Amino acid sequence: MGHSAGLAPLGVIVSALFWGAIWGPLGLLLSTPMTLCLVVAGRHIRALEPITVVFGETPGLTEGLRLYQQALSGEPQNIVTAARKYLRRSNFARWCDQVVLPALALASADAQKARIERDQQERVRTTIRRVQALTRHVQIGDASRRRRSTSLLDADVGAHRRTCVSSGCACARPRSDRDLALVMCVGLGSERDELIGELLQQSLRGEGIESRAISVDVASDYDVSAALSADGRGTPGLVTTVVLAYPLSEEHELWQSVSLMVRDAFPYAIVVTVRTPYEEGLADETLVRGPVDLVVRSFSEVVAFVLAGRAATR
Repeated sequence: MGHSAGLAPLGVIVSALFWGAIWGPLGLLLSTPMTLCLVVAGRHIRALEPITVVFGETPGLTEGLRLYQQALSGEPQNIVTAARKYLRRSNFARWCDQVVLPALALASADAQKARIERDQQERVRTTIRRVQALTRHVQIGDASRRRRSTSLLDADVGAHRRTCVSSGCACARPRSDRDLALVMCVGLGSERDELIGELLQQSLRGEGIESRAISVDVASDYDVSAALSADGRGTPGLVTTVVLAYPLSEEHELWQSVSLMVRDAFPYAIVVTVRTPYEEGLADETLVRGPVDLVVRSFSEVVAFVLAGRAATR
């Protein structure tokens, strides 16, 4: 009752005892709404402010907000310590979904409203990159825990796979070499896309999925498939999933051009994009759904989707 009403648990108990002692059963029934009225009034009337402080429930800092504030200071050590604790009980994809991406969304929102300077934006990105590098070899939680966290998405992943198969998409056909397949993380070359691509690449590799993160320069007539041949082992036929960075509103036309290039370069791949629920200024999803096979909401869904595709073809 305290969480739903915005009261501290102590406030609920004390108010029930106080009003119950004065008015009996009626006071017990009315204790929570009356105390809540006093708490709300204390937010606007200075004389009643102590009641709000004692009885009101003030939510603590979220992990994403805490990371953002620490990244602004440019000191990654506290972030690394917290990240290592988190990664011992979960995986890198979930850490990105629940901590890193919300922090980046806060930085982006503050930048758009001119609350932070450009050098502060760069400090946040640089700090997160340093943390990413320092956590690359952290021992991640046991495999059974990772499987449990991924299995929560199985129903959605199965529905996505059935949609691909029912649509007759060539990318949904079984492939004998799927265990050797690559997942491409494709961005538009912006700092935002590059950082998201690096984080997603590490999330996939943490689950044993080979992946590459590349940036596409449409102005220079860039060939997407050239990024695969650069390391001497990949071919477009081995790419089974391409993850496009979700476009901002002002980048939608450029993003559509890139999506066509991806389709031409990887005709047998499933094209996915990740729309995080935290970021502002994103393109309308109805415009994005056309060029891609699937819109997901988190890195964990991307990981679960790729793993489900491998399991289905064994």
